[in-house]
Amino acid sequence: MRLMPELRRLFVIGWAFFRRNLFFALYRDVYHRHISDRDCRCDADQQLRERARKLREALEELGPTFVKLGQVLSRRPDVLPQAYLIELESLQDRAAPVPFATIQQALRKRCVCGEQMRYGTPHPLCFHCNPLEAIFERFDAEPLAAASLAQVHRARYRGNEVVVKLLRPGVLDRLNLDLAVMWRLKGLLIRALDLARNIDADSFFTEFRRRLEQEVDLQAEALNIERFRSLQQSDLQVKAPTVYWGFDRSDLLVMEYFQGEPIRAARAWLKEQRKALANLILHNYLKQIFVDNFFHADPHPGNILLLQQEQIGYLDFGAMGRLDRATRRSMLQLFHAVVNADAEEAAAAVLKLGHTPAAGDSEALQLDLERLIQLSRVEGGGRWTDQIVETARRHSIRLPKSVIALTKGLILIESLALELDPELNLMQQIESVVGEMTVTEVKERLSIDLPEVFENYSSLLTDLPALVRHWLSEHEGKLLPAKTRGWFSRRTTMERRDER
Repeated sequence: MRLMPELRRLFVIGWAFFRRNLFFALYRDVYHRHISDRDCRCDADQQLRERARKLREALEELGPTFVKLGQVLSRRPDVLPQAYLIELESLQDRAAPVPFATIQQALRKRCVCGEQMRYGTPHPLCFHCNPLEAIFERFDAEPLAAASLAQVHRARYRGNEVVVKLLRPGVLDRLNLDLAVMWRLKGLLIRALDLARNIDADSFFTEFRRRLEQEVDLQAEALNIERFRSLQQSDLQVKAPTVYWGFDRSDLLVMEYFQGEPIRAARAWLKEQRKALANLILHNYLKQIFVDNFFHADPHPGNILLLQQEQIGYLDFGAMGRLDRATRRSMLQLFHAVVNADAEEAAAAVLKLGHTPAAGDSEALQLDLERLIQLSRVEGGGRWTDQIVETARRHSIRLPKSVIALTKGLILIESLALELDPELNLMQQIESVVGEMTVTEVKERLSIDLPEVFENYSSLLTDLPALVRHWLSEHEGKLLPAKTRGWFSRRTTMERRDER
């Protein structure tokens, strides 16, 4: 009987794909054989785009899990052709708002008082034990926004204007059901679509499940906000909201309300103001990646607000990116290679970054990267990271998921910056931050390597006299002058006397 909900859901999913003929379309399109360009202008690409539109519609119809899956795939140029990526980027994570009465009922359902109830004192921020109006001075019934996993309400808390983010009631049950179906089908789909050379089914599913867990754990998002704010303290022009703690719920987040307007409103500014804002956005994002090593993984225009005094404010910290030490070093090598127009070093960095299932043609890889570097010099670096990922895919190099997230974030930020300043040169910005990247890397290497070096040498110096005495005893001291032998003999006698 436990399988019945899964079987019903499987039928719904299968019907959504079957009636749009998506099974055959995906099998045919995943590895397209025609010659294309990044703008997807040929007839074959337009046909791909039409089939991709059907896939987007199916994912939106199937609900939050599949919307999130489409968003993940839109960041995977190593999996889907460019025409599909362009279409999936337009996936709308919107949903009809949950009625306010349902929200209230869901808040009252759970009690967070715990140990305090032993002493007859309810938790002051427990919605089960306290009415909503006793905690918030005002709580707007109409949401500011409603997405597939959560919705956002404006309120007033302790005299401050705040935003309350709430998980949609029942969303966890839907996610768990969909994940159970995906788990049963993952191997079949990977093999049927011939994706095994670029995707490991288990690791992809595990990472997707982990991302969903992060997005529904609003306390984890609150911690992301706090860390991001601490890293941006030195930059007075970049803000993140203040978090209000104490609610003890992972399905609710209360944070500062940002009074601002969409970032694209700056397109009406004067040219010099727009150029300064574009430079701020791009340089700060590069700093997030390579200096802070903690970057916003979904910096689309809806998640960046224009605040007062030419400040920007980031929103939605459910998905954040990090690079492990080895990946950061390889990315640093890649950026140095691009800045110095060294295709051989760039090829070596890409090979370090990725996993190559079979021996590839390193010379062809180097030629492709040389062309990309030359193009970045001419065009100012437009979407060059995206093209590197596409080049790696063509050479069957499986890049880490962190690099894919980084690439997508850079594309979004670069596109936004170019809207504000069409003359912006990405390569100049990269060159300006490479120095900071190098200093950070040197500091990190020293902080890791020096303690180990000192420890090893300290141990060696401590053990050196005993090692020398052992060597002398084996060689009866014949290889050293008599004066030196006498010194070691006296040292040995003194140490023995001290021990007694």
